[in-house]
Amino acid sequence: MGNPSASFRQQMASSIQKFLVKLRDSGASLRRRPEEQWRAELYTEWVRWLVNRCLDHLAPDSNFSRRFLALQLLQSANRTFGWVVPVQLADSASLVDCLFDSFESNQQTALELLQDPQLRDFYGREMALVQFYPDSATTLAGSIRPADTNAACYLFRWMTHWPVHVGLDRADWPIR
Repeated sequence: MGNPSASFRQQMASSIQKFLVKLRDSGASLRRRPEEQWRAELYTEWVRWLVNRCLDHLAPDSNFSRRFLALQLLQSANRTFGWVVPVQLADSASLVDCLFDSFESNQQTALELLQDPQLRDFYGREMALVQFYPDSATTLAGSIRPADTNAACYLFRWMTHWPVHVGLDRADWPIR
């Protein structure tokens, strides 16, 4: 995951994407045969393992190549299989931390993952987690550091996709 070579990262992401599509297609044919259900479950379990490993590599101290490849693989798995692991608070917080990354490609990929409907529903249920993001984004927007204002933009873009029922009254936001 930590290979600094851009061509290696691109080749690996492309190869795993092809492999995930083959897993999905062969798993669908296996699910139609009752005697082969266990193999299809092994495929799904491997994808869960991959997603969990990728989520582990989103730590704030991860370097660019590790975080970039982990986000790319998460995006491939999400596009191919959907969100296959139960959403945990730590995992979603790791994705939100990627919005503060200094590389815009990582921020964009994390934003796309956070806008997944299953994650939106998770944030709709986690009121305590959601409450401080508008104030945090507003504070970052007022910063003179370009990286802070860029992170604030991504936070605001993410918040516009929250379900209305999350309990935040947008009239109370400090920005008018």
